[in-house]
Amino acid sequence: MGGTRIVATGSTPQSLVWLGDLLVDPVGLCRSWDVDGVGRDGHMGFGGLFDRAAASPSGGHVVLYAERGTKAIVVDMRASFPRVVRELDRSFYQAETSDYPVAVGRLRDGREVVAHCPDRYAVVEIEELESGRRLTEGPRDGDQDIFHSRLEFSPGGRHLLSVGWLWGPAGVARVFDAERALVEPSILDGGGEVDALSPIADTEITAGCLLDDDRVVLATGVENFGDSGSEPAVGARELATWSLSRGTWLGHARVDHPVGATLMAYGDAVLTFAGHPRLVSVGTGDVLAEWPEVAVDAKDTVFGATHVPSPVVALHREHGILAVAQECSLALIDLPALPTDPP
Repeated sequence: MGGTRIVATGSTPQSLVWLGDLLVDPVGLCRSWDVDGVGRDGHMGFGGLFDRAAASPSGGHVVLYAERGTKAIVVDMRASFPRVVRELDRSFYQAETSDYPVAVGRLRDGREVVAHCPDRYAVVEIEELESGRRLTEGPRDGDQDIFHSRLEFSPGGRHLLSVGWLWGPAGVARVFDAERALVEPSILDGGGEVDALSPIADTEITAGCLLDDDRVVLATGVENFGDSGSEPAVGARELATWSLSRGTWLGHARVDHPVGATLMAYGDAVLTFAGHPRLVSVGTGDVLAEWPEVAVDAKDTVFGATHVPSPVVALHREHGILAVAQECSLALIDLPALPTDPP
């Protein structure tokens, strides 16, 4: 099991992103720490509206947003003093009950982009991150049943994952071909690649992540909301891995603990954050390592009338360091060697 270093921070970190080898709290005055936990004061604030941050793959920009609000900003972090480039918005409808849908990624041609829902809650758009030029212009219908909440690009920018919800409410997921969406934007309004080929008809999805440009892992909860009468493709409280190139399930594993609403890929395993961080094999569902001394609020879904804030965490995959905000401190977890066995 990897060790844990506790770094006193004076006040509780409000947001965490890795910009290269520097861990930054953009919401908290842009203070920062290096990989050894040595801190540096920050002096750049953006008001009290935002509570979460997402970093671009290059580390040149961050998006600050209000998790249960309607506002976000794109900030250029490359200068001595961070500079607001532009503002983002989302629909106010159900914003107070649904996490803000936003993801930053890099396409295979090198362009950094942002995916969000600027016009309608059910319509995902992809834009150039800094310029704001929309890359998904065209007729759009929109799946008016889905609320997109947690968006994520695959590492190579090929696919876009959306974990959201339908009225019921019930958690669902969609995976879209982001490259195809640039020439055929309407595919972002459909069921996506996984749902269209092998829908999880009766089991609620609480979280998901993309291991790479081919494999998506979906976590199911305990709720069964279908009435199809048939056996669901994936059961309750499982980690299910789907191959986008093969169009089939690679496997699914039962997990004996709550997974929660946040899932992060780490090799061929995932990090979960219900109560405390755990490293879980997607092939077997076994807990490979866990850190019960690092407390994290249990958040079950990306929606709900009662807002449980998402954990403030950031993963440095190259160094194998997981940063977790604690009360007036920072936990730096040295993860075990990167799991590489296929599921």
